[in-house]
Parts: sequence; structure tokens; C-alpha cells
Amino acid sequence: MFTNKEEFKKSYIAKLEEKYGLSVENSHISERYDVLGELIREYAGKNWRHTRTQIVDNNERQLIYFSMEFLMGRLLLNNMQNLGIYEICKEGLNELGIDINELEDQESDAGLGNGGLGRLAACFLDSIASLGYPGHGNTLRYEYGFFRQKFNHGKQTELPDQWLKNGNVWEVRKPKHACEVQFYGRPETYIKPDGTYAIRTVDGISVLAMPYDMSVIGYKNGVGNTLRLWSAEPSEQNLPKHMSFTDYLAEIKQICHSLYPDDSTDAGKLLRLKQEYFLVSAGLQSCVRSYYRVHNTLDGFEKAFVYQLNDTHPILAIPELMRLVMDVYGYGWDYAWDIVTKCIAYTNHTILAEALEKWPVHYIQRLIPRIYMIIEEINRRFNIFLSEKNVDEKSRRDMQIIKDGQVHMANLAIYTCYSTNGVAAIHTEILKESYAQDLNTPNQRISFIAKKFLGLPYVAHTLEGDSEMLTVNIDQLDCTTFVETVIAMAYTVGEGRTSWRDYVRNLERIRYRDGNLDGYTSRLHYISDWITDNQYRGNVIEVSSEFPD
Repeated sequence: MFTNKEEFKKSYIAKLEEKYGLSVENSHISERYDVLGELIREYAGKNWRHTRTQIVDNNERQLIYFSMEFLMGRLLLNNMQNLGIYEICKEGLNELGIDINELEDQESDAGLGNGGLGRLAACFLDSIASLGYPGHGNTLRYEYGFFRQKFNHGKQTELPDQWLKNGNVWEVRKPKHACEVQFYGRPETYIKPDGTYAIRTVDGISVLAMPYDMSVIGYKNGVGNTLRLWSAEPSEQNLPKHMSFTDYLAEIKQICHSLYPDDSTDAGKLLRLKQEYFLVSAGLQSCVRSYYRVHNTLDGFEKAFVYQLNDTHPILAIPELMRLVMDVYGYGWDYAWDIVTKCIAYTNHTILAEALEKWPVHYIQRLIPRIYMIIEEINRRFNIFLSEKNVDEKSRRDMQIIKDGQVHMANLAIYTCYSTNGVAAIHTEILKESYAQDLNTPNQRISFIAKKFLGLPYVAHTLEGDSEMLTVNIDQLDCTTFVETVIAMAYTVGEGRTSWRDYVRNLERIRYRDGNLDGYTSRLHYISDWITDNQYRGNVIEVSSEFPD
């Protein structure tokens, strides 16, 4: 690749001739922009390749950020600056008689977002790459954005945002990573070769999810993460038998036609639900399939991936990951639940009841019936848990995942996810004090304490007597067993056998077997202070990215 303006000019002239058969003088401005974009994308390819190799070689845990929006903005200038080649490109183009600012004006804003939700997601992706973390975005490849503004005589006119009319120079189509997403159909019980029972979905309508990858370039650090855009295409093998191919194509086209379809009708609402499921199913299938191909098992999957759900729209990832682990890969409920509750986190955007997403039961039953079965079973087991903890009726009703003929997505997420946070620190505090106060599971709260203040992995335990003394053995470095002990102690608090103040004293009386542990002692005192300050604040935690793993 080029390292100075002379090499850049040679590369630019050659690319223009190879692709369009034109000289610089005879080329159109749109062609000049396209060639510059391709050169920059190819230049960034070495970072992309290096980052993927590093993740594999170091066995790094990857973040997959699910969001229905990514308001990335124009990438030409941003990518050149992050790669450290802006001045080279600018000077080289200037000597070829091309104004780089005119090329920048040719770029369309990617129509993948509307406002705060999409901008937050884009900022996270940009920051994650610049900080050198392995984090990738997943969203839909909308054909049309929200809308484009035009003002006539002082009045706003809304026009279609045709951001793809000249293509998207930053994306690379990846057919080998495509997967099938099924809608409708019916769950069917069958007997597996080993004689056990399992469930599969039959007679559904399959849609091919085709990924288009865009590199997210870190600032001068050699990192290239990925924003994956999923597009809906006809299935290659499982075409529907009960509808014409024309009708089938029309239905598929709707999935990625536009951001935020009109939801004033049942058809529009059902389409929105279809978009949400299509996104998470495709994204999860891709990860699970790649992990299983390498390891021939899903053991340790939760250590390889973590999924952040940006608002309630991607929450169907919870039952979908359960379905994949159980129905496709043949594991049991407890195994699947253990994975799901360790690798999915949720970002809440509002506590207003009218703004929290709720889906009519009959929509989910009709569109993705197997997913509804799983949600129903999660809700059943949740109610057993609440009964065991003697939760009062009012609180139980407030926390129901399924009630009044609707599935309450936020309740599903807060109960299931290992981490829930707001979009800002003050929002997280509001969540603690209000909406999520009743969803107070010791497992999530204490797991956070151990991970935040002890790190991974530090201590193992033996519990002497009831909860009067906790002995920490440093020779067994296992954080999980320590967490289990602290959870057990927390349960004794919940059952009234001791108080929070005594619980804190128990932590302060931790006895060490062998020495030089002053650092850990201060950390455990910090835990005591933190528990005292937060004893009534529920299971909502500050920022999931603080987890060391």
C-alpha cells in the first residue's frame, strides 16, 4: 500500500483505469469518490485482517452490539484520519487536480439510524475500536433511511433517504457467512437417534440473511472491528410451497426496506417484530455456528462472546439463543440457560411505561411460535423463583414477563441478563431507584461485586458453620466458587437469618490462610462499603464494560 503521496497517486490512477477505464481528466466526480473509497477500504484491510487474527490467536472475548440503529455518519474523512493518511490523500489528490472536499460531499450518510439510539451505538463502536477492544456491531442493511429533509418556502418536506442509490463503498458482501432465518411454521416434537425428545420448527418460511461487513477503524492503533449489516434475500433451498415466488419476494423485501415501518397497523407492527427477530437470529446463528465449527462443542461459548442489547428491540436474542442451543445443537434447558444468563447484557433507554416495548402474545405466537414457547417457559420458571422467595403479589405482578396478553420485553431482559445499565450514570441511578428495584436477584448483584472489586479469578472458599466465617484459600484461584458462597450468604440475609450489617461484618472478618494479601484486604473492605451504600438498590449495575473478562 501507499506510504506517501507519490505512491498514492500511482495507486489512485491505476485503480481508476482498472475499474472505469478512464483517466483522471475524463472521470466523473462520483467515479473519483468511489475509487478513493475503495483505496481507503483496501488500505484498512490489513488492520481488519490483523485484528481478526489477534482475536483468534489470543482467544479474546468479543462483544457483539445488537442495535436496530447505527448512525455512523460519513466515513470518508473519519477513516482517512483514523488511518493517519488524510494529508497524504489530500496532497496527492490536489496534485491530480481534485479537491478532496468535493469528494467528501459525494458521500451519503448511511441511512442506518435516526437519533440518539443510533448515535449512541455508533459512538460506542468508534470508541471500542479506538480503545483497542474486540467489539462489533450488528444491524439491518436498510434500503431506505428514516427520511431526508428538504425545505420549500420555509416548510419541511420529507423525502425518501435513498442512501444506497450509488452503492456503499465501505461494505463487503460475505455470502459464506449467510444463514437461514425462519418465520411462521409450527414447533414439532420428534425423537432423536439417541432416543431422547427434541423440538424443531417445520413448515416455516425461510429467509436468507446475507451479511455486508464494514470496517470500524480505530484511531491510529491498527485495529479494525466490524459493523455487520444484515440484508434479507430469498432462500436458496427452502422456498415456500403455499405462496407464489413473487409474493415471497415482496414479503422479503419489506424486512430491510426501511428504518421504522409504519406501526399504526397490525401489518406494520408485525413487520417491526419480524425485523427485530431477523436481526438477532442472523447475528446469533453466525457466532454460534463459527464457535461450534472450531470447538465441536458449545462449552465455553459464554467466555468467547458477550452480547449487548441496545434498548428493547434486540431482546428476542434471549429466547433465540435458547432455541439455537437446544433445538439446533441438542443441549438441554439448564445448559442453554447457563450460557444465556452469562453472555447477554441490556442497555435500558427509558423507564416510561408507555415507551417500554411490549408485544401482543398473538403476534409472537403467530410469527415465531417456538420463540413464544421459550418465553412462556422462562416466565413459568421465573414465577417459581418468585414463589420460593416469598415475593408479594403486587411485586410479582409488576415483574411479570407475560401479563395482560403482552410480553414485556424489559422485564424479560432484566431478569435474564447478567448486566443492566442505563445510557448514562444518572439514568442507571434512576433505574436502581425505580423501575428495576423489585428485580433484585442476589446472583446478579453479588456476581458484579466479586467481578468489579476482586477481578478474575482470585479466590476460592470454604464456608465454616452457617455464615459466621468465610475462609479464603488463595491456592485455589476460582472466582466462581467465591461468588457462590457470597450468594449463599446473601440468601441467608433474604431469609432473615442475618442482617446486611452482619453480612458486611462477615466480609470484614474474612480470614486469610497465607500472606501478603493487603491489596485484596482493601478491596474486600471496599466491597463492604459498596454493599452498605447499595443494599436496597437492586441488581442493576453501572457499566458492563467494567467486567475484566
